[in-house]
Amino acid sequence: MMSSRSRKARAKPAPAAPPADDETTLDAFQPDYGATCEVCGASPCVTGIRDGCVVYQSGMCGVCTFGTADALDPADW
Repeated sequence: MMSSRSRKARAKPAPAAPPADDETTLDAFQPDYGATCEVCGASPCVTGIRDGCVVYQSGMCGVCTFGTADALDPADW
């Protein structure tokens, strides 16, 4: 028979939920026509905007960033 102390030691707590990370929330993606893609050389590159500031620069075009040919046009980002 297992003692209550052993039972508690074997019991595994549920994993904690990951904290809400506001840093990963973007307001919009905007094209950066002054940069070329590091992968394929296309332009424009994807830039992430939050609260009017650039918080993410992918260095890649829409197709390379999002992995779909539909992302060729920045209006589809």
